[in-house]
Amino acid sequence: KGQYQLQVTSNAQDYSHTAIAVAYGQTMFLTGLHPSIGPTRGGTSITITAVDFLSDAPTNTAFDWVCRFGSVVVKAQLLNAASLACASPALPLGNYSLEVSPNMQQFTTSGLLFGFVAPIKVIAVTPRQGTIGGGSLISLAVSMALDQPASLGGLRCRFDDIVVDAQLAGDTVQCTT
Repeated sequence: KGQYQLQVTSNAQDYSHTAIAVAYGQTMFLTGLHPSIGPTRGGTSITITAVDFLSDAPTNTAFDWVCRFGSVVVKAQLLNAASLACASPALPLGNYSLEVSPNMQQFTTSGLLFGFVAPIKVIAVTPRQGTIGGGSLISLAVSMALDQPASLGGLRCRFDDIVVDAQLAGDTVQCTT
């Protein structure tokens, strides 16, 4: 655990004049991710949390963080000592293990899953108009399996820049303007 200066020799005596800092630390363990699902087309911004991504790293150590969805690797960005972000790649329907690595070699083995679901398409909206002051209940017929994880805790409607919570009502999605 810590940082070491790495030098190389070809004759077991004369080591390189330049040294490269190499950091070693404890195994990372991921504690969560949000959101936990996204569309198969990819592009969902995901925040991944851990107890501490940098607990053993010297402040001048540079890491090349990546996220791995199954076997597909994408770049990640460290947000702070306890979280990083990456965008989901395009993948077929299903659940994929999501792990991270600071070096493309040692990946976490936390067992978190990210689900890829079919993108939601709005088929019909009732009513199509309401009052300027808001408060209209809107019902949406959508092309998604309503028992998908998409309906668990992340269901929202967006009216231009205004986002409101949505609920399932039978086989429709409802939200209030």
